[in-house]
Formats: sequence, structure tokens, C-alpha cells
Amino acid sequence: MNVLVCDDDAATRVVMKRILTRTFDCTVIEAAQGLEALDLLAREPVDVLMLDVQMPAMDGLEMLETIRRSPHLRGLPVVMLTAEQDEGVVKRIIELGISDFILKPLNVERLTQGFERIRRRLGARAGEAASDRDGSVNPRPRRAAIMIADGDAEFRRFFKAVVGERHAVVEAESGARAIDACLKAPPDIVFVGGNLGLLRSERLVQKLRTLRLPRLRIIGLATAPEAVASHSIGPFDGVIARTLVPEAVLADVTRLLQSGVPLDHRLAILPNLRTRMLSAAEQVFGVMMATEIELVDAPWDKAAERCAASRIALRVEELDLELEIRYDLTAGRQIAAAFMGMEPADMTDDDIASVAGELVNVVSARLHQGFQEAGLRSQRGLPTLGAGDPGTPPPPAGESIDAHFATASGAIDFRLRLATRGAAESGLEPASAVLESKAS
Repeated sequence: MNVLVCDDDAATRVVMKRILTRTFDCTVIEAAQGLEALDLLAREPVDVLMLDVQMPAMDGLEMLETIRRSPHLRGLPVVMLTAEQDEGVVKRIIELGISDFILKPLNVERLTQGFERIRRRLGARAGEAASDRDGSVNPRPRRAAIMIADGDAEFRRFFKAVVGERHAVVEAESGARAIDACLKAPPDIVFVGGNLGLLRSERLVQKLRTLRLPRLRIIGLATAPEAVASHSIGPFDGVIARTLVPEAVLADVTRLLQSGVPLDHRLAILPNLRTRMLSAAEQVFGVMMATEIELVDAPWDKAAERCAASRIALRVEELDLELEIRYDLTAGRQIAAAFMGMEPADMTDDDIASVAGELVNVVSARLHQGFQEAGLRSQRGLPTLGAGDPGTPPPPAGESIDAHFATASGAIDFRLRLATRGAAESGLEPASAVLESKAS
């Protein structure tokens, strides 16, 4: 592995070179500042850049921005060497994307453990990328198979023109043709209208049920407002409006497809989402608060306690998501104190709430960038602060990605959750009623 160490402190470079060459058998080249490092990157093959933040001429942030703008270098793994406390600088570093960080001041143990963690991660990501290239993991999901069974040829053509841009649509002008098509190639959803000939809609639904197609859902197309408002009528799994408004049809179809597929399947179009979320959390806590956290396998056990929380909405393509960070008040004081460089006892309720908002904002910014890098349309809202009531039920299985973190000391313990918006009703209250005073 070829490693470029860019740090203006010669003693730091000497220590890093000795450890990386002797312990990890790396080839190390050195640069004393950013401009020199850029020149080396143009001439030398580099697998990893170890980059200091504070340097003369061109600092680490400027160099990182330059690298991310370069078509040839934007994918270079970068590890920040930092003791940076400026909130704006830290946010920008995380938004630009780093592979990991090592806190300063450096010592042998911290550097050895940090680089071993980095090497494992980079090796895992290289394997994931190779699998992505040969198509064995993270495939883009297939287009949904949809049938429109309706006796009106003009409506069928309209429906196929609107929905067929994104999904595979099959037309059936009669109930008999619908049954035959389902036997040949079972769809995911059948939309059933009227004028279906001898095999009318009610009888068609009965026959479709006897086929015992495990994933098939049958949706009625209704013209009566009261039927649409009920969302369910007769033998159907649901009902939508039979309308000629393209936006309304597409919105209903998208909603139905999303509601029937677990969150982790819907997000298969973004490679390594869970890894990205975990990495973003580790970087935010590590760089912004000089606090190293680790993933905990045990379930989060604070559900019965009153907690500080912040949520932020993400819209990716047509999928509405919600990212939430949550911790109890004792951990909240520790987190706010580390973030603000003060004592836990000096933290107010407003401090704890606002820090939760800052943290979820920066983590979501990293995820938002990841969605955009994957070529997806992504929008991000503003953090909502609040307190979760005890006993809030979790989202249904498969509807969230959860991660539980803790520090080695146990003083900081928190949960990060990405869920479909509305699936995780966490009982957030207005920010004015955020936290109970000085509860522990």
C-alpha cells in the first residue's frame, strides 16, 4: 500500500513513516504542505492520503476541496489527522467525504489502532466495489411488474404512458386476458377497473386470489370519492382514484410500491447505505468532539426513558425518509459538553437540544451527498428538535436501519435510526418543551 503523509510537522511525519513501514509494510512518501502533496499526487501512485488540517500555504481543507473537484483524484481515500475544533471547518470536512480520521496529538498506540481500522475498512470497500462491478451485490432493483386491467383502451394507454416510464406495464382489456397474463408472468400489482367483459371485476379478483401468488396485490380503480377516501373496498387490497391526472396516478402507484417493500430493499439502489451511515456518525463524533465511538451489538435499552432527540427529513427520488438521533439526558449532557468544550454540569436543556440538531444535521448532510453521488435526486429538510416520550413503539420490521453507539467509557450512549417517514412515530414534542430539567 502506498501512503502519502502530508503534515507540516517533520517529527509527526517521521513517527508516521516509521510505524506505517515497520508495522504495516507500507511505502510512505512525505509532503510538508498541501501544494507539495498535490504535485506528488500528480506524479506518484497513492492508495491513501494521510492529511493534516492545519498547514501553511494550502491547508488540509483547501487540499481536500481540490481533490474532490479533480476527476482523477475525487475517489482517493483520505484520512484526516486532526485536533480541529472549528465547527464550520469540521462540517465542511465531513461533507466533502473522508474515509476516516485519526485524532491528534498522535501517539504510537492511537496511530497503530487507527491505521489498522482504516486498512480493514478500505479493504472491505474495495471488495464491495469489486462485487458491485461484477453485479453480485447491490444490483439496481428491477422495475416493478404492473398490470392495468380495464376495458377502456384510452385509459389503458394513458396509464401505460404515465407509469411505463418507470415500470413494466402490461395491459389486459378483459378479466379473462388478465388471468391468462398473470399465469404467464405474475405481476407485483394488478390495477382493476371496469368494463372487463364476462369476467367482471369482483369475479376477476376472486380468481386472482385462487392463484395464490404470494406477492400479488390487487388495487381497485374507483370513481366515487367516498370509495377512494376509504382506501379499501370489497375484495381489493386498496383503492385509488381512476383519474386522468398524470401526477396523481404516478404518486399513487409510487406510494403503493413503497408501502409493500421493506426499507432495506427500497434503498438497494444506494450501495452500502448502512456503512455510510455508520461512517458518518463515527466521523461526526470523532472529528467534532474528539470522541471515538464504537458500534454496539446489543439493542438500545433506553426506550423507557425520556430522551433528547432530533430528526431531519430526507427525500430521495420519491421516497420520504427520516433520520433521527436519540439519547437519554445523561448522555446528552456529556455529548453537549464535548461538543461545546464545556463541563457537563454547565449544559442547559437548550444546549442539549441544539447539539442534537447539529449532529443530525451533519450526519444527514453526509448521507445526502452519498445519495447525490449515486446519481439520485435528494433533498434535505431542517432539523426538528424534541423529546421522545417513553414507550414509543419501534417501526415495523424492515422499515428502519438502526445503529446503537457507545464510547469505551460508557458515558456516551446513543441511537441513530433511518426510517421511512411516518413509520417511526417517535413522539417528538415542540422544541419549547424539549427536555426535563436536570433529569439523569
